[in-house]
Amino acid sequence: MHKNMITVIAAAGIVRRGCRKIVFNNHKRSFEPGNEGVEFPGNFSAGVTIKGAGCCTPAFRVLVCVPMTSPVFFKASAKTSPTFASAELRRAAGEAFSAEAYDAIRPGYPNELAHLATRDQANARVVDGGAGTGQLSAVFDAAGHQVYAFDPSAGMAQFLHRKLGVPTWQASAEATGLARDSVDCLSYAQSWHWFDVAAASQEADRVLAPGGRLLLVWNTLDVSRPEILRLARIMHSGDIQPAGFFPTVHAPWQLVDTLRTTMTQELSVAGVHELMHSRSYWQRANQRMRNRLTGNLNWYLLDFWEKSRTDTITLPYRTDAFVYERGPHTG
Repeated sequence: MHKNMITVIAAAGIVRRGCRKIVFNNHKRSFEPGNEGVEFPGNFSAGVTIKGAGCCTPAFRVLVCVPMTSPVFFKASAKTSPTFASAELRRAAGEAFSAEAYDAIRPGYPNELAHLATRDQANARVVDGGAGTGQLSAVFDAAGHQVYAFDPSAGMAQFLHRKLGVPTWQASAEATGLARDSVDCLSYAQSWHWFDVAAASQEADRVLAPGGRLLLVWNTLDVSRPEILRLARIMHSGDIQPAGFFPTVHAPWQLVDTLRTTMTQELSVAGVHELMHSRSYWQRANQRMRNRLTGNLNWYLLDFWEKSRTDTITLPYRTDAFVYERGPHTG
């Protein structure tokens, strides 16, 4: 249904082909076909003009409609990672998460990542860096490996320890506190972009044993569907890595394997709000901004998507995983 939605650019309104009505964001009014002198064409397409004599605002007298798939609507980010004005702002954003909110709503990771990262090595020494509340740590723990974890946030590290019982500590990817050559696999799930990549790459080289592997993983909302892209923007989910992206990793690391797969997450309207609350942007926002975000998301889900609060909303995700080993003549 959503791929057929069309936005009225000039009036900030929405035209739906399925229900054949106009809903104005600002005025919360609906107009059935023929009311107020509005004429609806039978088939919407880019460049179609809707004429409306005597409508609620003069600006609506002649409007140009374009499909949500049009480039003028929203463009997905082409960045491979978010950018920050300073290292201090990057660290502050990375440490702004609430452990309880994050753990309650963020999706987990596929079990095959344990094999991908360790090549079925038994009882491997795995350190999950920037581990958050341990979604990826749990995958390695269930596979029977020796699991250790650290996070820049003391609250996250403490939560993870209570949850899984594995050794945890507060540290960053640039300074892990690990001994040289002490780790078989070092992983970063949903966290590599919060660190200084050059320094983190060097630290990985210091702590990983010969033959050790570096694993980087992201779960990303699949914004190839325009309605999901708009949802991501409303929730301020951050820059979205494009499909097929490769993260930046410095020497001596070379890519040796990848896993790209998809999954879905089913949430209620309240659950989508909880997902927004788990974002760094929400955690750093003041109450006025939070009220605005809540209103925008309610409008999008309840008015635009016409969901009830008891409906199930299916969110599509991509999982992108990358495995690195030292290049020739290193390590």
